[in-house]
Amino acid sequence: MNTTSIIKWIETLECDLGPPGCFSDYAAPTDILREIACTINIMNEHRFAFYYWATFYNDYILTGKYKNKINPILITLDYHNDVGTENDFEKDELKNLDISNKNELALFCWSYLRSSNNGHILPALFLNFFSNIYVLKKHYHCNSNCDSNTEIFLDKYKTKHLIKYFADPQELTNELKAESIESIYLDIDLDYFTNTNDLQLKGESTVDSYKNIRNLLNLDKPFMKVVIKRLIGLTIALEPIYCGGIRNSFHIFNVLNNEFFDDTLGTAHCKWKESK
Repeated sequence: MNTTSIIKWIETLECDLGPPGCFSDYAAPTDILREIACTINIMNEHRFAFYYWATFYNDYILTGKYKNKINPILITLDYHNDVGTENDFEKDELKNLDISNKNELALFCWSYLRSSNNGHILPALFLNFFSNIYVLKKHYHCNSNCDSNTEIFLDKYKTKHLIKYFADPQELTNELKAESIESIYLDIDLDYFTNTNDLQLKGESTVDSYKNIRNLLNLDKPFMKVVIKRLIGLTIALEPIYCGGIRNSFHIFNVLNNEFFDDTLGTAHCKWKESK
């Protein structure tokens, strides 16, 4: 590999490199959203969500534009467990990462984070991007070594964070209602809305019914009714391979676009769908 040329190309970039295969849009605040308008970030591979989480942390939390005392929680919807383990990263690598440098950040996500896209959440928590993590995972069950659905994790400042797992959307909704949560960053891997009959991580999958997808994503349904009032950021992973193909992924995405944005995502007038 010609590392000398690669370094030269990077050093002579005239603009931010940005993560590959990603798209960002902006939905202006509405009467149901808070002051920080919501940026929508879409990626093919889930690990690139880290780029947008880091950017929000750098641009809003570190600068003081984010006014809440506690960092937002991350709610992630996923068929698989993408939290990862401490063996997935070197702590010194994360401590030395300059998240203010967009090119360095993009290259880090592309070349360092797990290419299997299942180890990017714990590094974000290690860097204190979020206060706690809420994982809504298909078919979650507590393994033989745990006695609850909650794990404790220490970040680089030795601050304690909670990682809570849920299989039932209603249980998660009830938990959110019971807690005093000021702000939420929502992360959706579209493969959450698929099903497979085998234990393989990718392959043939079937898509949930339109009714089931809508019951979770509709802004007037219980889950999103709690989330939308506190929403400050949104990442969406298409992950067509894990959805069983591009057709499945785009079908789910089209339902999301309709339920969230009234089919305006990517247009000149992206807006949130009016709540009834």
